Amino acid sequence: MFRREWPYFMAFDVLWLNGEDLRGLLLHQRKRRLTRIMPRVPSRVRLVEQIQGCGVDFFTVACQHDCEGIIAKWTHGTYQITGRTSWLKIRNSEYSQWTGRRELFEARRDKAARQVRLMKTELALM
Repeated sequence: MFRREWPYFMAFDVLWLNGEDLRGLLLHQRKRRLTRIMPRVPSRVRLVEQIQGCGVDFFTVACQHDCEGIIAKWTHGTYQITGRTSWLKIRNSEYSQWTGRRELFEARRDKAARQVRLMKTELALM
């Protein structure tokens, strides 16, 4: 959120590739595809590795490193576009950058909502 250094792009899933919708594939199949397209030379793109089993230990380490949290996904789950989901976000309540974050996102959301209302009004007037 507040840049500590030049950012990395952390790739953890691939939903669409070369015109093919991959959302119906299982997570482990999508991860395999993602691994095959990752850069083979040093870059700012990083593959988020899958950690299986030790979720509590992994979350503890993430908190010790002041990470926002972790995501837990079903290995055999597909990507759901409905209200159902196959993943769970587990937040670190002690994350150092939570302060002021809600207000920032609420301000952005409110601005976007005002812009949508304005566009609808303009379209209605046409």
